[in-house]
Amino acid sequence: MIITDKETGPKFLVEYLDTGEYKKVLLPCWHGVGDIVMFNAPLTYLRNKYPNINIVLGLAAGLQEECLVDNYVSLEGNWKETVKDEDYDLVFSCHMPLED
Repeated sequence: MIITDKETGPKFLVEYLDTGEYKKVLLPCWHGVGDIVMFNAPLTYLRNKYPNINIVLGLAAGLQEECLVDNYVSLEGNWKETVKDEDYDLVFSCHMPLED
C-alpha cells in the first residue's frame, strides 16, 4: 500500500500505525540534511512507541545522509515503482513543512 495523499485516507501516520495492521513501514523522506537531522527525534519516538513495527526511512540516494540515521534505504529515480516489489506493508511519504 502506498499512501501519498492525505485526502485519500487518514492524514497522520500514527492513525495507520495504531491499527496494528502494519509490521514493516517505509517513510520516504526527500529532504535536506538539516531536515533529516530534525526528523531524527520524531523518528526515534515512533520507533520507541511502535517497537513491533520495523520503521525504515527512505533517503534520496547520493546525498550522503545515511550517516544521520539508522535503518534506512536509499531511494532513487521512480522509487514508487521500485518499492511495489518490496515487502513493505505501508509506504507513507514524509512531508515536513520545514522548508518554510
